[in-house]
Order: sequence, then structure tokens, then C-alpha cells
Amino acid sequence: MKPTPKQNRRLIATLRLKAGDVVKVIGCRPGKNPPGFKDELGTEALFKRLVGRRYRIEAIDEYGFIELRPRRLDFVWIEPDLVEPVPCGKRSVRPTAMRPEA
Repeated sequence: MKPTPKQNRRLIATLRLKAGDVVKVIGCRPGKNPPGFKDELGTEALFKRLVGRRYRIEAIDEYGFIELRPRRLDFVWIEPDLVEPVPCGKRSVRPTAMRPEA
């Protein structure tokens, strides 16, 4: 069962996650698509590629979802129960691309 926004915020507080921390994606939820639907953008494949890899948290929104940037042009919002924090000594992750200044 999917956690509610309130549960997401509570989990983030428990894990003490913040922007800039490194997390490992430990799972993904299957998409719920109607019969005959074709994923032309490759969203489900992108989420499956995330599993087992480490990423830097770009942001956390007001609903408790975590923003990751697996590639330069991809933004992914994922639930906090699908990630785990990486200990300080194992944080080898490539730096993310700089966002354009607004």
C-alpha cells in the first residue's frame, strides 16, 4: 500500500534525509496502466534501472517525495520508503549537473 504524504514526511524525518544526501534505491513499484498501454517514454524501464544504484537527493517536496536525477535530463520523484540512506564512507556518486539559475 502506498504511503500517504503525512507518512512520507514522517519517514523522511525518521531517516533524517535532506537535499544533498546520498541514497540507494532499494525498489520500485510496478506501474498501473490500462490494457494495451505502451510506455513510449520508457518510464517503467527508467525506474527499474534505478534499483540498486546510489543517487544524490536534489530536493524533497511538500508531499514527502524525493527528487533524484539519474541522468542529466531526467528528473524522478520517488517515495522515501523505496530508498535507504548510504553511510558516509560509501558515498561515491558522480556529481549532478548544475541547474540553470532562475
